[in-house]
Amino acid sequence: MADRLLALIATRPVVQADETPIKMQNPKRRGYVWTFVADDLIGYAFAPSRSGDTPVAVLGGSQGTLVVDAYTGYNRVTDVGGRDRAGWLAHVRRKCFDARGSAQAEADEALALILAVYRVEHDVKQRGLVRTAMHLDLRQTAGRDAMDALHAWLLAQQPRHGPKTPRRRHDCRAI
Repeated sequence: MADRLLALIATRPVVQADETPIKMQNPKRRGYVWTFVADDLIGYAFAPSRSGDTPVAVLGGSQGTLVVDAYTGYNRVTDVGGRDRAGWLAHVRRKCFDARGSAQAEADEALALILAVYRVEHDVKQRGLVRTAMHLDLRQTAGRDAMDALHAWLLAQQPRHGPKTPRRRHDCRAI
């Protein structure tokens, strides 16, 4: 059943994926639980390593969008002819939230800009418009405007925060 579930997930146009380390019985080793989510389906795969073999085994040769972080283990699934890669805005939000201790004003401003993006999706769900033409239109207008404002703000902030600070420069490239 687990294999069938993962096969069904691979047929979906949008798949979200992430991996989590877990301790194994050998205290010097750890494995990884890979999570794949599409619509109302959630599938898990265990692997003894974090290599890109698991995403390839689950999603290799499939088409659509893969929503993941910047981990290179997903690269083989999103190479030419593979899935389009989309980033997690939640990861950027977490970095901004973490930066509140050292850059309160900037972090709060970034979080407000991210909230504007989230509001578009929230409103779509509240209005029952998920996966409709109106949803796409709102993403391409209000959602794009909100993302453009966030991206412009991140680019303006980039020179002020070096790569080792809580508000890292690579967060801007994730957008």
